[in-house]
Amino acid sequence: MGEVLHRGESMTRLQLQPADRPFEPFLRHLHPRILGVLSSFQIPREDAEDLLQETLVALIFKWESIRNPESWLLSTLRNRCLIYLRQKDEAVYETVDTAILDVLAGPQSPPQVRADLRHDLNVALSKLPRRCRDLLRLRYGLGQKSSEIAEELGYESEGMRKLTTKSLVLLSRELKAAGLGREDFL
Repeated sequence: MGEVLHRGESMTRLQLQPADRPFEPFLRHLHPRILGVLSSFQIPREDAEDLLQETLVALIFKWESIRNPESWLLSTLRNRCLIYLRQKDEAVYETVDTAILDVLAGPQSPPQVRADLRHDLNVALSKLPRRCRDLLRLRYGLGQKSSEIAEELGYESEGMRKLTTKSLVLLSRELKAAGLGREDFL
């Protein structure tokens, strides 16, 4: 992952200057707050540049219909950062989801290697909060559907995707901290 922006850092590499001169004072005034938004979400520099430019283009096209351009720009940038992070989490979710299913699906490796991976997976699972462990064991260990898990654990079925994603992200972090990656489970 690339370098992230930090508060107080120069934004010389970011393209903040649209062609219209009236935007220059507006953007100069917002510069610290824009950096604050991007750094608070820890967006890598290259992706921060893209998110900011997409937001500025949208602002330029909607300028006449926006009552408070400053609030609009900062809110839209925050929303784009949230969407960016959700997409990153979903990518992790899909990767870990596939890897876990592959491990639990059947023997693909020699029994000793498989036993070692199961042990590593159980150690990583043991470090998760109880509700995350329970959810993952029910879903992947017993093959239950989201609606069954929600009923058994006492959750709303609408929130199961979010909780599953969070659980898989936490599991992937534990596996990564243990030095294990997706390739170890395939």
